Amino acid sequence: MTAGENPSTATRYTIPAAAQLLWAAGLIPFIILSALIWFAIDDVTLSLILRFEMVYSALVISLLSGVRWGLAINQAGRKGYITLAASLGLMMLAWLALVPAVSAGIALLISGFVIMGLWNYLSAETGRLEPWFARLNYLLSLTAIMCLLAVLVQLHLRHL
Repeated sequence: MTAGENPSTATRYTIPAAAQLLWAAGLIPFIILSALIWFAIDDVTLSLILRFEMVYSALVISLLSGVRWGLAINQAGRKGYITLAASLGLMMLAWLALVPAVSAGIALLISGFVIMGLWNYLSAETGRLEPWFARLNYLLSLTAIMCLLAVLVQLHLRHL
C-alpha cells in the first residue's frame, strides 16, 4: 500500500488467493503446449498440439467474454446491449479463429486477447470492473500472447 492510499483501495487491487491459484492453473496448458510445439517430432504431432493450443485459447477468450456478458446483465439500456454484443463478438472471433489457416487463426486469437485485455483495463479504470480482475486478465492475456507468438515463431521456423 502506498502513502495516501486507503486500505479499501489497496484491497481492490489485491488479487484474491483463490483467483491467483486458478489463474496459475489456467496458464499451465498455454505454457506446456507452447513448449511441446518446439519438440514435436513430426507434422501429425505438431498439428495435434497446434489444435489443442488454439482450441484452449478460444475457450479462454470465450470464458472471458462470458465474464463480460455477466457484467452486462446489470447494465441498463443501450450500454448493456453494446457490451452483450461486443462480448458475443469476441467469442465469435475466437470460434472463427479455429477455421482458417493456422497462422491466421493464431493472429485472430492474439487479437482477441489484446482486445479483451484492453477492454478490461479500460473498464477497471472507469470503475466498471474490479481492478484486481483487470490485473489478472492482463497477466493472463500477456502470457497467452507470448505463448501464441512462440508458436508462430516455431511455425515460421518449420515453414508451415
